[in-house]
Amino acid sequence: MKIIMTMPVMCLSILLSCSPTKPNTPTATSDSLSATTSLSTIPVIKLDTTWELQSQQGASLNVNHIPQLVINSAEKKFYGSTGCNRMSGSLTLDEKTIKFNDQIMSTKMACEGHNENGFINALLKVNTYKVQDSLLELSLNNAVLLTFRRK
Repeated sequence: MKIIMTMPVMCLSILLSCSPTKPNTPTATSDSLSATTSLSTIPVIKLDTTWELQSQQGASLNVNHIPQLVINSAEKKFYGSTGCNRMSGSLTLDEKTIKFNDQIMSTKMACEGHNENGFINALLKVNTYKVQDSLLELSLNNAVLLTFRRK
């Protein structure tokens, strides 16, 4: 009886003393550290936030409801407001270029005195962007079409 009781205890102690096999994990070397450091110097796209329109083709806005744009660069999507209607769609972008897909979905409320079509058309012409401090400039080549401020 004593042998039977100690047998499970022995098996358990043997199992616990065995260390599980670990996959080969590389150790940190100066080469791997420098590779990590160089990765941190890759430019980060600073678009993922809410932007509020400040000017359209250089003209300041004179509207009650300011258009807003929210960009999700990871999902390559955008949404926001035209100042009147809600909008959403997809986009393509890299470190310097951006292109809004012309299949923009939006609600269809009527907004008297608001140039919603002008805003959408300017958005669709954009092909480059620049972020500086709290401003986002969306341009067609070198001509700034829309200027947004980080909200």
